[in-house]
Amino acid sequence: MLNLLIPRVHLGGSLNLNGQTSFAYVGLTWTFDVTSNVFVEGSFGGAVHNGKTDPAVLHRSALGCTALFRESGTLGVRLTQDWSVMATVEHLSNAGLCSNNRGLTNVGVRVGYTF
Repeated sequence: MLNLLIPRVHLGGSLNLNGQTSFAYVGLTWTFDVTSNVFVEGSFGGAVHNGKTDPAVLHRSALGCTALFRESGTLGVRLTQDWSVMATVEHLSNAGLCSNNRGLTNVGVRVGYTF
């Protein structure tokens, strides 16, 4: 329960090697242990991207602003004291603060190591 009151700072990014949208983010993450091996996490923060802000390019989402909000949710399993595997969904959006707000949602699996 104490983990819900004490967030961790996180910093990360996603690099698109196909010349499309890449982004970097920073924020706070809260972790809640469901069992000794299973946990859930929620995070909130901000992001910046190099994608399109206006709908001028076909097949590219117009994100409206360069600065976006980022939130994510995770369900994880601790494999050992140091290693874990997590299913994560993240969403980036400008929350309607700019004229275009298509947003960007990613779903994936992460492997984590605790130092």
